[in-house]
Amino acid sequence: MNAVSPCALPRRRFVLWFLGGCVLWVVACGVYRGMLSRELLPTPEFVTLFLLEVVMLSIPSRTSHGTLMQLIGLAMPLSAAVLLTLVVVEWWFPSPEKVPWTELIMIPFGLVTMAGLFLYPLGFGLICRMHSQSTTK
Repeated sequence: MNAVSPCALPRRRFVLWFLGGCVLWVVACGVYRGMLSRELLPTPEFVTLFLLEVVMLSIPSRTSHGTLMQLIGLAMPLSAAVLLTLVVVEWWFPSPEKVPWTELIMIPFGLVTMAGLFLYPLGFGLICRMHSQSTTK
């Protein structure tokens, strides 16, 4: 079994701590909103996509390039946490406009979340393939 790269361990710990923080934040926002309004704030689709992101990022990487890709991928759970926070902010301070300002701010974060679900596995696979080719030469 290959030894883990020395620079991969601190990145790995950071990724796991960051994911734990995002999960706690999403759970706290969901519980807070659910307690006050008696409705399920994070929809099952949101929870499924968020857990898929967390699972993808929690797969261990043994190279510094793989952990760097994980650091870049942290934009997905962060944007999902910001989306949920904006939903709670809109609930606290409802907007009188037809399209609330929080929904306009949510657009880029939603794009990052959805695009990351497709691009992260491709990028991670590409990095793994490049690393395997460089070690076989």
